[in-house]
Amino acid sequence: MRLELAYPCGMADGLLGKLAGVVGIGVGKLELLLVKSELRAGETIDGRLSLRLEKPLEAKRLVVGVRATEKRDKKVRDADGSTRTETETVTFWELVEELGGKRTYRDDAWDVHLKIPADVLPREAQMPGGFLGDVVRAAQALGVARRRPLSWSVFAVLEIPWKKNLRASRDIVVSAC
Repeated sequence: MRLELAYPCGMADGLLGKLAGVVGIGVGKLELLLVKSELRAGETIDGRLSLRLEKPLEAKRLVVGVRATEKRDKKVRDADGSTRTETETVTFWELVEELGGKRTYRDDAWDVHLKIPADVLPREAQMPGGFLGDVVRAAQALGVARRRPLSWSVFAVLEIPWKKNLRASRDIVVSAC
């Protein structure tokens, strides 16, 4: 036996449209364009954020930012006593700027300027001498104490109550001065 639901003409489209709006489909698009994607510590990220909406939309806020994350390994002990290594992503540094607060948003564009501090990158530690230096070098050779490179991204989020937020992100490379 097959059950079919019959809706008055156009009602199904309205229901599907409302459902799509709740999950963020068909709401609009947030686009982030950057002048350049390779920068040095101390430089400013310049770009343009464009918002294109299907119709005006009430939102909590619009933010743009830059984030540096680092992958780290951590040892986890299982219930049976064995250990395994898990990789976690931690935020090393982050800057978030609010471009707009709670209001009705329409199609618009904003210039983006985010300053990367000159001293934001981790410094290489001086290698100790003697026996301790030998231990540190041995640990690095085994991959135990090795630092992974930072992953950098510029992001923008339009926070929409009760719906999926609109997001845009671009990866960048930040090197030492």
